[in-house]
Amino acid sequence: MISDDRKKENVKTQFQIFMEIVNDLVVIIDQNEDFSIELINKCPLLEKLGYSDAELPGKPFFQIVSSEDTKKVTKFLKKGVETFESLQEIKLVSVKNDIIWADIKAKKFTDENNKRKILLILKDISKQKKIEVNLKDTEDRFKKITETIPEIRFWKLFNPKKYEEALQSSYEMLQMVMENIPQYIIWKDIDLSYLGCNDNYANLIEIDHPENIIAKKDEELLWDKKQIDFNRKQEISVIKSNKAVFHSVESWALRNGEIIWIDANR
Repeated sequence: MISDDRKKENVKTQFQIFMEIVNDLVVIIDQNEDFSIELINKCPLLEKLGYSDAELPGKPFFQIVSSEDTKKVTKFLKKGVETFESLQEIKLVSVKNDIIWADIKAKKFTDENNKRKILLILKDISKQKKIEVNLKDTEDRFKKITETIPEIRFWKLFNPKKYEEALQSSYEMLQMVMENIPQYIIWKDIDLSYLGCNDNYANLIEIDHPENIIAKKDEELLWDKKQIDFNRKQEISVIKSNKAVFHSVESWALRNGEIIWIDANR
């Protein structure tokens, strides 16, 4: 028969193996006022925080939590985390004061010495948060563009909501395509004022955001007069003839004086 001590030793060994192979940050903390760290594993998130697994035991868990989230995390740990069903997004802080987003799960338990502990599992979600921020920024910029173009505002005013939603969906798909191809894309009205562009073109003419181009003309944005005059001549020709021009090989002057060659469609 296996003794209780042997069983406890087996459980401890199994847990140590788990701590070594899991990619997430696993932390055991005391249920005291400081939630001091008893055990922490080596993992990519700990390295990202800038600590070793030997530095943090005995230190408060809040040493790696952003001060902005201290109250939220305290409430989360005190409210009674009996299962791993509860999940919170929190901000951790590295040795270099970099913010790292993480999902945190917690479960209270009592160890073999009847001491109350909390098991924490933290998953790095920084990449997801960055994608969310970029998506929100894209949505905001796209909304600003669509609200600025008179034709779209008029269409939205006189059409039912379901058609507006269909249009929005179509424009979102178009926006996604435009931002994921290497071409420079612009659109103008018949007075040659810009109505919009994609990020690639904004980078080409060195403006911060595509919406900054709206209602402006080449004279306000470009720096080479020959380029401006050439663009105007070509665009007026297309407007007057009402015929598209494809694969026109043209030179383009960059701000630093470099000349590049482009294949233009109008």
